[in-house]
Amino acid sequence: MAKKKTKTKNPSSFKLRKISLTLSSQQKLVLGSFLLIMGILLCIAFLSFLFTWQEDQSTLSQMGSRDVEAKNWLNKFGAWVSDLFIHKGFGVSSFVFSGLI
Repeated sequence: MAKKKTKTKNPSSFKLRKISLTLSSQQKLVLGSFLLIMGILLCIAFLSFLFTWQEDQSTLSQMGSRDVEAKNWLNKFGAWVSDLFIHKGFGVSSFVFSGLI
């Protein structure tokens, strides 16, 4: 019986595979659900910012402290995101951004 020759792979001979950008139906469902939830959470944070922006201004400078609680409905994260979008960013038109997501 003849011995089989083993081929050594040359590192430069690897073929690059094309990256497929198509999503399966399960991936589309997961991504769509994630974006829908993010849009709803952004809308809640922005709506809460309209009512509690004065109280949350002082907590933004003390974000690292665990003792300080924000009055925003989504706590510190909601206060930070809504301050970023509404106060420092696009203003009230940020609601359109949350709807587009």
